[in-house]
Amino acid sequence: MKLFNYDGVSCVMTAQEARAIRRRYDALHAEYGLGDRRVMIGVYTSSKSMLGIPVYHPRRFVRLGEMPEIFVDSPIAFNVIHHATDDMSTLVWQVTQVLASGGPHVHGVQLNTELPSLEQLQAIRKAFPELRIIQNLAPLMKKGVAGLELVAVANATAKAMNEEMPIGLITDVLIDASNGRGVPINAETANVWHRAFRSHFNYRELAIGVAGSLGPDKLDPVAELIQTEGVSVDAETNLRNGEDDLDLNLVMRYLEEVTAQASMKQ
Repeated sequence: MKLFNYDGVSCVMTAQEARAIRRRYDALHAEYGLGDRRVMIGVYTSSKSMLGIPVYHPRRFVRLGEMPEIFVDSPIAFNVIHHATDDMSTLVWQVTQVLASGGPHVHGVQLNTELPSLEQLQAIRKAFPELRIIQNLAPLMKKGVAGLELVAVANATAKAMNEEMPIGLITDVLIDASNGRGVPINAETANVWHRAFRSHFNYRELAIGVAGSLGPDKLDPVAELIQTEGVSVDAETNLRNGEDDLDLNLVMRYLEEVTAQASMKQ
């Protein structure tokens, strides 16, 4: 499986929003010559939302039946379901159900969960051999640490994942300081976690993304990683308006800024 990087827009809610995002990214992709880089169209599901149970931030969670209209076949789109759960015991069943509901053009699932067991990941991989599986590191990242303690936590996490899981079960990790809560990532955290995972995984084995209150005019903490390493980027909270709806004006500004920075990668 060839691993490309992406510029992510999370919590897309309608086919119209997804169409506008793809159209603008297609033009930017051609303007900057971004190669394999794609735009991630991300939708949110959870163990609660899939059963119709009220969730926090209800305007960010799509109805399962609406996903096939959002996820269409496009050479520049990377269609991903972001799934959260408070019941890890049924994770494989949940992932199977949301992927089945997503339609034929789902490319990946992002696990906004604690790290699944080896057996769970193997079951998901067996059922979906071509699926990109993105592990959100937010549940594994110790909050409020810096300096040598930050380095130790990041290295221990990357080392454990490398030793305990066969290559290919997880295809991506997301260095996420926020997990949808609008908490900004800082350059130290992003760089330390990136170095830790790059010291244990090469570019063919694992793709790395960054997130954490990113958006238009808010890419500075990860600009170096975008420009020199071409890391994937994901944005959510800072692309929404006061009613918590996706603001396409903010999305377009973000896509223009992040693609301009990604184009600097040699």
